[in-house]
Parts: sequence; C-alpha cells; structure tokens
Amino acid sequence: NARQEEVPRAFVEHAHTRIPPEDLVGRLGTDCDAAAHELDVATVDGLSRIGPFGRSNPQVQLRLTQLRIAALPTTFGKMNAHLGIQVEAGWGVGGRGREGGASGGGRTPPLRLVLWKWGHRAAEFKRGMMLEAIATPVISEWSGSRRVEAHVSDLRVARSAIRNETS
Repeated sequence: NARQEEVPRAFVEHAHTRIPPEDLVGRLGTDCDAAAHELDVATVDGLSRIGPFGRSNPQVQLRLTQLRIAALPTTFGKMNAHLGIQVEAGWGVGGRGREGGASGGGRTPPLRLVLWKWGHRAAEFKRGMMLEAIATPVISEWSGSRRVEAHVSDLRVARSAIRNETS
C-alpha cells in the first residue's frame, strides 16, 4: 500500500528538519574512569554488592583507558560471532593481579575484553594498539578459577598511541 510507505518516509523527513544531527548520536554514560590494573576479583566482587542490577539500577560502566593489546584477538561463539581481546595496562602501569592478591613479579596479568557480536571486526585490531573502552567488569568462573573480564559496550583506538614520556 502506497500510504503505508508514505507515512514512515514523511516522519523521517520531518524528524530531520527538527532534530539536530548531534542529537541523533547515542550517548553512553560511565560511572568513573579506571585503569586495568585496578580491576581485581576483590574489587569487582565489591562492585557486585551494589546490585541487584536492572532498569533503575544499571550495571557499573567504567571507562578503561591506556589499554595495550597484548595478543592477537580471538573469536569465539557460534560462527565466531564474538571477539576476545587480551589487553594489558599501557605505558608501564603496574599493580595488583586480577586473580585477587598481589601478582608475583609486580606485573598485572592481561585483562580479557569481551565484545559481543564484534567477531567480524577481529582483523582491525593489532598487537600493541592502544585502546579505550567502556565496559562492565564481571567475574568469569571456569574450572574453579575466578578471573576478571570486561564486557565492552563501546571501544575505540586511543587518540594518541604515542605518549610523551617526559610529561
């Protein structure tokens, strides 16, 4: 029916005349900035105590900065639909280990970023690339081991992959 096709088209045209382009971009809020080395099991367990999470109490969203890709990304899931990226604290940032307690050599083990339905973009990410992510920290339990992962809502290549070491 021609009328059924006309109404949506007219609606979109009207919206384009009334809504500024900057309002057509989704916004994603964060609760705070964090570094990868700050996310250990005890910290993430503590964050889970502010639940239960739902519409009126959304899960914690952190802006993770200075993430360096530590290994080539891997795909997983049905038809390799999802992406896993191992990252480490960039620019020499150290800290506690993610498995709860101090890490042996003062170096934090890599943090796994989980990107649902990003598997098709795996080739875009190279080892050593610097990233920023907005993510929810979660505890992954597998074979009796508990590790922190970050379930990513949004990701970008860091604006400056070269840091001025004198500043």
